[in-house]
Amino acid sequence: MKVDQQVLRIVAEVLGVHAEDVDVDLPLRDWGQVCRINDETCMVLNINIGTQLASQCRTVGDYLRLVRSAA
Repeated sequence: MKVDQQVLRIVAEVLGVHAEDVDVDLPLRDWGQVCRINDETCMVLNINIGTQLASQCRTVGDYLRLVRSAA
């Protein structure tokens, strides 16, 4: 599974929506959800992204770019 697909699946799980409903323009507003998304993503992909850095992402697309730069 590609990195983008894994991240989108994790985002969908955390937000409680279907993966098809997650796109790059989806806003990430809740700090707690961003922390959980980041924790799970880092564990699955074996990468290290700080919570503070992840919390600066305003959309799923922002977070995907951050993950790609760390992977």
